[in-house]
Amino acid sequence: MFKITEKHISTNGLFDKIIENLMEERLFGVAYQETRETTEFDKWMKESIDLSVDMRMKMGSCRNIFMRHEELSALCESALLQNAYKRGFLDGVEFISEVFYRRKKRI
Repeated sequence: MFKITEKHISTNGLFDKIIENLMEERLFGVAYQETRETTEFDKWMKESIDLSVDMRMKMGSCRNIFMRHEELSALCESALLQNAYKRGFLDGVEFISEVFYRRKKRI
């Protein structure tokens, strides 16, 4: 049975372009908005910012280390979200291709 793998997709680049075009809207727009509507995200974010400000003030000259830690944490989270979105997209494409392949094989 034919399976679509990341090698197939990255070879022609079509799916990479589709994913890149959808990523900002879907991942950072739709997902963010849905998260805000279905969780206590705003409350958590406000508390996180308040804690961050308090920590930076108490750290004095070490605050740059903390700020760098926050920056790296945000970059890691962003990379994880992007890779999860890509993996989900590729899984969906693979699922659809297998469904059509099986249907075609039966006909």
